[in-house]
Amino acid sequence: MMKRTIPLLLMITMLFTILLGGSSVVAISAQDDSPIMINHEDLQLLHPRRGHSATVIGDILWITGGRAYYSHYLGWGQDGTKEFQDFPNIEWINLKTGERGYTDVGTGSKYYKSTAFTIDDHSPYIYIAANREMQRFNTETLEIEAMENIGELDTWNTGSWGQMEIDGKNYVVIMAEDATISIFDPVTEKFIDREAFDYEIPAEGGYAGAVVENKFYIFGGEPLHDDSLDSEDEGEASRLAWVFDPNAEKGSQWKQLSDLPSGVDGPCVAVVGDKLYILAGRNMGEFLPTVYEYTPATDSYIRRSDLPYGSHKHAIAAYGDSIWVTYGYTWGLEEENKFGFRMHHPHVIEYFPLRDDIVLQPGEMKSIKGDKMNINLTWSEADHITGKKQSLSINWIAATSSTEGVIYIREKDGGKFEEIKVKPEYFSMDIYEAHSYQAVLKNLIPDTVYEYYVESKGTNPIKSEIYTLRTSPEDPINFTFVVMGDTKAQYDVFNDLNGEILEMFGKNAEKGIPGFVGFTGDYGGNGAFIEYDAWFNYGVGGKSNTKEMMARYPMIHVHGNHERLAPTWWNLFNFPEKAMKGWPDLNNEGNEEYWYSYNYGNVHFVAFMSGYPKQEWNKAQLEWLKNDLAKAKQAKDTGEIDWVVILLHHSIYTTSTGHMNDVLEGAGLMEEGGFIDIAEESGAVDVVFTAHDHNYERTKNIVGYRSRLEGELQQAQYYKKDNAYAEEGSGRFGEATADKGIIFITSAGAGAQNRDMYPIEEVGDSSWLAFRKTDPALEEAASTHPVFHYMTIDVTPDTLTITAIEKDVAHLEGWEEADDGFNGVLDSIVIRKPVSKQ
Repeated sequence: MMKRTIPLLLMITMLFTILLGGSSVVAISAQDDSPIMINHEDLQLLHPRRGHSATVIGDILWITGGRAYYSHYLGWGQDGTKEFQDFPNIEWINLKTGERGYTDVGTGSKYYKSTAFTIDDHSPYIYIAANREMQRFNTETLEIEAMENIGELDTWNTGSWGQMEIDGKNYVVIMAEDATISIFDPVTEKFIDREAFDYEIPAEGGYAGAVVENKFYIFGGEPLHDDSLDSEDEGEASRLAWVFDPNAEKGSQWKQLSDLPSGVDGPCVAVVGDKLYILAGRNMGEFLPTVYEYTPATDSYIRRSDLPYGSHKHAIAAYGDSIWVTYGYTWGLEEENKFGFRMHHPHVIEYFPLRDDIVLQPGEMKSIKGDKMNINLTWSEADHITGKKQSLSINWIAATSSTEGVIYIREKDGGKFEEIKVKPEYFSMDIYEAHSYQAVLKNLIPDTVYEYYVESKGTNPIKSEIYTLRTSPEDPINFTFVVMGDTKAQYDVFNDLNGEILEMFGKNAEKGIPGFVGFTGDYGGNGAFIEYDAWFNYGVGGKSNTKEMMARYPMIHVHGNHERLAPTWWNLFNFPEKAMKGWPDLNNEGNEEYWYSYNYGNVHFVAFMSGYPKQEWNKAQLEWLKNDLAKAKQAKDTGEIDWVVILLHHSIYTTSTGHMNDVLEGAGLMEEGGFIDIAEESGAVDVVFTAHDHNYERTKNIVGYRSRLEGELQQAQYYKKDNAYAEEGSGRFGEATADKGIIFITSAGAGAQNRDMYPIEEVGDSSWLAFRKTDPALEEAASTHPVFHYMTIDVTPDTLTITAIEKDVAHLEGWEEADDGFNGVLDSIVIRKPVSKQ
């Protein structure tokens, strides 16, 4: 192979160069102690990203494309060399000398998740294709140009590519994410159509592959598409593998291979020698560190040494006998992961597969450490939340070496701790396994302060610190609860908000006012173990406000789309499986804990599972909801309860650029006979809290507003039904009359990156809108006016006072000058009973 050296022009025009100065060995050979993997700490990406491409020309590894939001909060790209960019410029690493550089040349937003390829070993060009468009980057002159008349190119973005000889002529073949093949002719520089090809790839998207001996091998992919699921990311990733021979007869060019030992979505594949190496990817929300070696001659796999950390939307490239891995999404180190799943850590790993003599079992599991415990309180017995004999579930997770869980509890200053033992429940998520403990304490005394701690017993016993909790009053009618949602990734913001909430709860407790929290989903991005560790435990100066809040105050939990139906959520928390006595059956056989309701004093709470309108069980949920709300209306009319509050994840009335269509397409909440129809027709519901769109937005007290797809782009537009009503005076800082309508609140400001909102004239009839932030009419943007906030709800028999409290985060590390300076009450609405019902 003819290798190119870095040209003089590149040396002159590069922005900066950093010499190789350090690295750490990740794994060594069992035979001769030679390194199998090296973490090149001084060759880390200068601008971390995900969804990028890695391409080698000569000795230079070129990083093109990708996207990098969130990374700037750790200061990457802001060390005096280059400002943060959503879509970073091209950068390079000289794999021979250890130099690296960041160029002034960018590919732009259109080429996020593009495919970058070369046509032979001699050309200086990298071709970058996506969405029917292509650019050509000259690695010698650092110039990039758009290409016209590129031929038959489909709408795909990400793809695997390889140089192949077909009928005696050289082409570049791309296996695209939309399950089609594209063929590039390097002579004409056009994509062509060949009649003799089996173009349809017999696999779901999300696979990856490479070429060996003129055959294209692809592995893995997205979970088999289930039309009943909202997201193709849910479920177990594909284990299928295929080989494509373009010179075989049409109709027989595809052949199925042996299945992968385990499923993987979005791996990367490289060739060294005559073997293919399948690295990293994702399955069921976990980013995988796995490396599989595939031998075409025997159609067999060997699981080799794991990477130091898993990754998804990463990129790899072979260079000689090594494979270079540039990370995308990754948990990284524990310290790095404190900011959550979307951090794109800059790690660059060199892997030497020919030295790798480690053999791992395909199904070999890794236990979590369990040292974080992630202790939390929930109500799992709907009839015993208040009253004379109360129950409370204390939940935590542990390593699989734990054999027994123990809760030690006593009344505060009450002498000896009582021991309550609980057996572990085993669960797993891809290659990681754990034990969960869910201990339901019974016969607790109302309005009493208890002290407790928990222990995971076993070969490596772990004890928690001592916490205090206060049980509910026997019959609470005046209390305060908090609602928040969508931390997603920025646990520093979440922790900061929780510090303020803890302070409020403490002051209220001195006045005898109880408190608890409702969380409306999207704790992280994938439902992985390490995300929950970060969610619970991120702190400053050794103190985690979230950890304390979860261990002291009960929380009502709602499943978000980013929990992905992963088992971690149900094993971390414990919810009711049965309805309250005298209330409609939950109708949840086989889907226990998906939805539930209970009364806390004079408020009826409903936790609704949104986002799965096509699932058969959603019909059962809607039937239950209709019956539950009918019973709630009777209870309101007889004075048994005063208020009805629903919590779900998906936003319903929203003008955000993020998910305005989801209420119709993904969540189906406005379908005929669906959630909105049932809520309105019940006449029982006072307020609905949602998240999903990372903003703050509230409706007036309304009925009869709906959304439909309109125009060429099929954009959701709001309109009025004949019975539409929006109560005057229920706008910002207003008042509303109970039983005249429903207040809908999108409150997704617990940390997730904010989204911009559409101009109001682009959303249809907006007379339902009370207030929103960010508002483009006020020249507000998500990047300059983030709206991190939580909701407080003060309950009395006659009023429900709902307040949105925003917190400026510019005092946090990495957030300097990143907020608009507003602290305090952002919005409020007081719902009052009519005088006749007070």
